[in-house]
Amino acid sequence: MTSTLPKRAEEARRFAIDDGLQDRGPLSVVSCKRIAQRTKTFRASRLMKETEEGLRNGEGPGEERGLSPAIHAHLKRVLEDIRARFSGGAEAPPLFGDSLATDHGQRRKVILQWLIVIRQSSILPQLVKATGVLLVFCSAAAATELKPPSSAELCGDCHRAIFEGWQESAHAHAMESRLFQDALKLAEQDLGVQARRVCLGCHSPIGVQTGDLDLVKKVSWEGITCDYCHSVQDVSTTGTNPKARVEFSLVKSGPYKDAVSPVHGTRYSPVHTSSLVCITCHEYKNPQGLPVLTTYSEWQATSYGKADEDCQTCHMYSVQGKVVDPRVLPSNATLNLHQIPGGHSIEQLNKAIKAALTVAREGDQVRVVVKLTNQGAGHYVPTGSPLRQLILEVNAESYAGQRFSEQRVYRRTVADATGKVVNSEPLVFVKGAKVLTDTRLAPKETKTETFTFPMRRGSQARVVASFYYYYSPLAMEQERRMKFLELTRTVQ
Repeated sequence: MTSTLPKRAEEARRFAIDDGLQDRGPLSVVSCKRIAQRTKTFRASRLMKETEEGLRNGEGPGEERGLSPAIHAHLKRVLEDIRARFSGGAEAPPLFGDSLATDHGQRRKVILQWLIVIRQSSILPQLVKATGVLLVFCSAAAATELKPPSSAELCGDCHRAIFEGWQESAHAHAMESRLFQDALKLAEQDLGVQARRVCLGCHSPIGVQTGDLDLVKKVSWEGITCDYCHSVQDVSTTGTNPKARVEFSLVKSGPYKDAVSPVHGTRYSPVHTSSLVCITCHEYKNPQGLPVLTTYSEWQATSYGKADEDCQTCHMYSVQGKVVDPRVLPSNATLNLHQIPGGHSIEQLNKAIKAALTVAREGDQVRVVVKLTNQGAGHYVPTGSPLRQLILEVNAESYAGQRFSEQRVYRRTVADATGKVVNSEPLVFVKGAKVLTDTRLAPKETKTETFTFPMRRGSQARVVASFYYYYSPLAMEQERRMKFLELTRTVQ
């Protein structure tokens, strides 16, 4: 490739080329634009950081990351010009200098401030023509404009590992789930349009917050999406139900105190380090005064809650990965699992429930004992909707052809004000008035179940204990019945 830019294009090449763009020759204008187009905002922070270091240190052309003296002087004049002509009504950021030399965090904040200034500057066209470095930098900075609330796909441009994990979560499918869609239709038919707002409050919180109850916007179909959780400012627990204060802006809330971004502002949020960020959708009292969702209060009353082992400890634990694509911004922060596994996860259920099966022959009978313990969950199992059940099914079969089967079901049974059992989730959320029975497993609780089957001597028998997680918001057997554990024993 023949260079169509001065030698300073080589400086741009050093900043812009990554593992995905292995062209090691000098860059033409077209190549610079292509890199900027493909990388969108990826290179913005890196370019500004390298530019700042070059300006501050005045490194010569022989340095791998340095700028030639001519480019150093040119960039300094450009930045001074931006600062002099900045007319945004607020004080412009300081120029890079020795005062920032020992404060890495402050330097990164200044870089972000300059990015915002450049994007707002009326002289952006001049900057694009100025140098190879600024061509790539400014094109990258302007390529994507965040307009909150933003789609998770836009967040995924930089937060790739987080986005891919979130896509696998129940949160991502909370709105488009076929089970939920059926339940929502039934709720509206039986209870009117107000039921829609109640349901969407947790299944499309951005739809409710922005008034998009008809779900016209794509982001409203994304369930519990990035820009909802990371726009939560604080949570109030003083009313009947918890309520989050949400502000959609270019400043995103999160659990890190030193987070920076080349695309948006960042704000440390203590709420995001606690279970409070989960409470608004996992604690709910209906108009009848029935606590329908009690996961938060269940946790709060346990040793887990008293020891501040928050929801994130089990459901968003640290895993290998990058918070930000390293081509965008190097980061050593840990990555919290955004699959957020819960009752729909076989792995999570096996962490929560431990079981033991013993079988013994007593004359012409087979005695079966199953012990099951809620060993790993900081709340009841199952938790959440009263329509969720944990089912223990024991099957015994002899080689002589005898077959027996029994079940134990662990759940909450809810009735309306007349005492009629309610087996429809929409009706529970509006008309449920009292809990008739609650056989679920509390944290650390062990239940012992005994079964006796008449099975003649002389024939070997096989006993299987199967554990199922069952969720049917419309009380239809075929909707979801997931086996997560099976134990087998034989007896003579």
